[in-house]
Amino acid sequence: MKEFLEQRLGDMKALINGSDSGISRAISVRYAKKEVDIIMSDINLEGANKIAEMIKKLDRNGMIIKGCFM
Repeated sequence: MKEFLEQRLGDMKALINGSDSGISRAISVRYAKKEVDIIMSDINLEGANKIAEMIKKLDRNGMIIKGCFM
């Protein structure tokens, strides 16, 4: 587990559902710190925009799709 936490993931992309709160928010930020671009789906655009700004400050791309994947 420690090796994964220290590893960079390179130029990967991640699709994260409900990214404006809870575990999904933490995963979005953690992955961005590991050099992953994030595609977020959420019904709360205000919250998703805040996360997208955090991701951009980490020099990664954050794209928002309004909706929820089930």
